[in-house]
Amino acid sequence: MPRISQAARAMLDQVILPFWKRLRDEKSGGYCGYVGFDLKQIGRAHV
Repeated sequence: MPRISQAARAMLDQVILPFWKRLRDEKSGGYCGYVGFDLKQIGRAHV
């Protein structure tokens, strides 16, 4: 079981968190609301 938790932690630290950190919206606060298939931010999300 420790190998699974180590792999999960590595995925979190190396892939998931960096992905979301790139989507921060420093101007409005929070995170980008919409991302295209090319992973580029597309303006503000409309609700």
